Amino acid sequence: MAQARPGHRPHARVFLEHTGAAGLDDLIEGVYLQRYPFESPLVIKVFETARQGDPQAQAVMRWAGRELGKLAVGVINQLEMQQECFEVVLIGSLHGGSPLMDQALRKTIRKTAPASPIRTARRSSVVGGVLLGMEQAGLNGHAIRDKLIGTTNAILKKD
Repeated sequence: MAQARPGHRPHARVFLEHTGAAGLDDLIEGVYLQRYPFESPLVIKVFETARQGDPQAQAVMRWAGRELGKLAVGVINQLEMQQECFEVVLIGSLHGGSPLMDQALRKTIRKTAPASPIRTARRSSVVGGVLLGMEQAGLNGHAIRDKLIGTTNAILKKD
């Protein structure tokens, strides 16, 4: 089992153990050279470590929120919608995983689009994709929208 070298913070041990890296230098180099893939389980470790109060992991969560917010701001600026009131809907499993990330994301967006409410989607984005696909095929998906939502929610609760 990999050990953090003296002087390294305890949070490093989590990532060293997960990847099997010999130390922080090996971990950083290994992630960069793709010897240690930065996959979902490792991302989850960052969220867990931040929830446990680690300042570096919390800084990563705030950074991630700002960067996600900048992506939305880029779209808002391209569409010249800064003064418009439109709904910003956050989708995906990351949202809600870290209050620090969500707060930073919201703060970043509000600087550019202060009149726009920001909310987290309550339903899976799968339903929207199905409805768009049906529309492209010339079908009226809205007639079965509620059934799609109910079925999708039932399937997602089983996982």
